[in-house]
Amino acid sequence: RVAASLGSPGHVVTCDPSTALHYPDVVWHCELPLQFPLALPLSLLSAAARKEGYKVVLTGEGADELIGGYDCFRADKMRRLLDRPGLRALRAPFYRQLYRWLGTPDGLVDHFLRTQKRPAAEIEAAFGGIYPPWYDVWMALGPERDQLLRADGRIPRPISEAPSGFGALVPENVSALHPLDAGLALEVESRLPSWILLMGDRASMPNGVEARVPLLDHELVEWLA
Repeated sequence: RVAASLGSPGHVVTCDPSTALHYPDVVWHCELPLQFPLALPLSLLSAAARKEGYKVVLTGEGADELIGGYDCFRADKMRRLLDRPGLRALRAPFYRQLYRWLGTPDGLVDHFLRTQKRPAAEIEAAFGGIYPPWYDVWMALGPERDQLLRADGRIPRPISEAPSGFGALVPENVSALHPLDAGLALEVESRLPSWILLMGDRASMPNGVEARVPLLDHELVEWLA
């Protein structure tokens, strides 16, 4: 719709099971194990841009972190609502119905519910006073993460424990912030620079494409904050 409104030619890049064949090359370029395969479609997209003759592109990184676009923020709001006294008994049936409506397999629904049995106050204490917006997703992907990182007999850090230095990323006045504001501040200090921007850069540069991020212009970021 955006391309049509601008009168711009649109090019569709389709990902299918064969996209996984690019995984080894993408891991090599990113120099990181990839639990989320975000870099795969980004790599194909940058290759298509270069094929069309574009060496510089504008991308949308930063929008979800600055204005709360991720589903995890809505899920965190729902978690806080259902964690109130008198509503906790409704959490399991509510989530079960919601996830089924979204088409989530029953086994994964049960896994989500098991990860949410830990008291929220305990999680906040472990993570410097904040319930990370992505905590439930991290827990759900724990088994895959362990398999990925246990190569050569290594023992990965439990997801339920904050990594070293995590406390320095948490806003100093976190207790005075609205949970959404606290979560967004954490995103800007953690996932945005260390994963989102890193993946975008390392997935585009191997194809000779420079990806610029206009939504992270400092004046726009300050205004949104």
